Amino acid sequence: MTAFTANRADHARGPSRRLTSLAAVLPARNEEGNIEAAVLETWHEVERLAERAEIIVVDDGSSDRTAALVEALEGQVPSLRLVRHAHARGYGAAVRSGFAAANSEWLFFTDADRQFDVGELEQLVALSDDNDVVAGIRARRRDPAHRRLMARMWNRLIALTLGVRLRDLNCAFKLLRAEVVRSLDLSTDGSAFGAELALALEHRGARIAQLPVSHRPRTWGRQTGGDPAVILRALADYWRLLARFRGGRLAPSRAALEGGQPRASGDEAR
Repeated sequence: MTAFTANRADHARGPSRRLTSLAAVLPARNEEGNIEAAVLETWHEVERLAERAEIIVVDDGSSDRTAALVEALEGQVPSLRLVRHAHARGYGAAVRSGFAAANSEWLFFTDADRQFDVGELEQLVALSDDNDVVAGIRARRRDPAHRRLMARMWNRLIALTLGVRLRDLNCAFKLLRAEVVRSLDLSTDGSAFGAELALALEHRGARIAQLPVSHRPRTWGRQTGGDPAVILRALADYWRLLARFRGGRLAPSRAALEGGQPRASGDEAR
């Protein structure tokens, strides 16, 4: 089982570490008011933190100008690529499409709604040398009260029934070693993707560090995470995850076993 390293933001301070290659994945759906700034802010950071950087926007069936605005930036932002879903397939499907399109040693994903400060990516990179995954924990979640309550209930449900110890499952601010991600059997399309990813990483024996990150209120667009259809889909995905877990189908894949188990490090977090 994975050992976790609990970290405070101030523990990550110090000389920046520069990665050999880094791909930033931005899932987006109807984010025309955010996407240009999100791309430019993210590109500035990944270019600074990696010798070779790429940025991949996955448009999950947007009905607005999200895709067109990304295409207009392709001449301005080197290595920017757009992946398009013909229809909305879900958050997990968008992240997985971005991972599949990437060609880097490290993968970073965050949302295109700009609720996270990509300037804090440097703190994650600083912890990457001894870890396979560096996961953010929203220090102060700036969402409506009902969203925060649902998130607490969801995190608790997954912890109690699946044994997952990652503290903020749906925090969209994670840095992951690509070879580890590619050894996982990920299939969840909806918002339960975060739970599946955490569960698969722990069963893979990945070295995981967690640290607090900032969270900002959404300033443009509409949140969909609390929509009844999204919640019902997440619950359906949860039951499928539970069946896989109890059936022993979330053990490390053959590729993971051939690659050897990553060594554990640090102390256990909550």
